[in-house]
Amino acid sequence: MLNAAFSDHRRLLDKLVLYGLVELKFRALSDQFYRTREHHRFVRQQVVNQQSHMYKKQSASVHARALKKVAMFGFSSRMSVTI
Repeated sequence: MLNAAFSDHRRLLDKLVLYGLVELKFRALSDQFYRTREHHRFVRQQVVNQQSHMYKKQSASVHARALKKVAMFGFSSRMSVTI
């Protein structure tokens, strides 16, 4: 029981540290781009938007390759699609 509580506490602490480090990075980027740390939320949103766009583009590519394999070999429940 004590180990579980310690483990939960440690995970929470790790998340808080990670979140703090991420916040520092966005504040540093804001400082580099705009010479102020006040735009860190805008910088973060731009990064999130770019990552989302890249993920959607990659997902579409993976989906297209899977469809190509199905078209070439037909559908089989044992067919595996590798990325």
